[in-house]
Amino acid sequence: MQPYRLYAIDKFPHEEWKSQFGLYSGIPYVTGHSEAKHPDMSVAWMTAAETHVDVLDYSPPGKRRGRLVNFITEGGQLEFFLFGAKTPKRNQKLLAKLTGFAPIPPLFSLGFHYSKWESTTARKVMTYNDKFEENGFPLDVLWLDIGHTNDGQYFTFDPLHFNVSDLENLRNKINVSDRRLVVITDPHIKQSPFYHVYMGGKGLETVSDTDGTMRTSIFVKS
Repeated sequence: MQPYRLYAIDKFPHEEWKSQFGLYSGIPYVTGHSEAKHPDMSVAWMTAAETHVDVLDYSPPGKRRGRLVNFITEGGQLEFFLFGAKTPKRNQKLLAKLTGFAPIPPLFSLGFHYSKWESTTARKVMTYNDKFEENGFPLDVLWLDIGHTNDGQYFTFDPLHFNVSDLENLRNKINVSDRRLVVITDPHIKQSPFYHVYMGGKGLETVSDTDGTMRTSIFVKS
């Protein structure tokens, strides 16, 4: 079996049920649970570089059968945490203390969502809103994928298909329907001298941190 690759991708077609590649995200955390009276042991791997993880059977002669976890990281600063506890619940609490406790989700996020990767317009979204209403289908949230942006630049709208007038009409329809509209924001920022988010980040590279250290890179580069 190929190792698990901790390098998030969005490669179509998605075959996450039989792939060792990380779809959208990779969680560098492994925990081992034993039915015997041994504590649960965990590894939280915090190295940012591309990493491969093997989970192998480990059966040395004369010793109890178990598993061996092998981390292979291509470079960068090595940082990881080892911890254990008597119960899985206690172990997960230790992980949360390390990485942060998950926030309580907003109530609307637990409802019905319409989310689809497609070319869209403000008027098409308004049509979806009306059709769900007319046919009595439950709907709490409408999503906009990257197609709503101006040339793939997050925090912007396509001025042709999401002009100011259409956006205002869309906002009013969503509010009247008591629904929510969520726009996608991925971590990859387009490199363009005409994109205010990119240029703002580049400007921060000339600023020193509070300890006087100069920042050398705001963006993760391939």
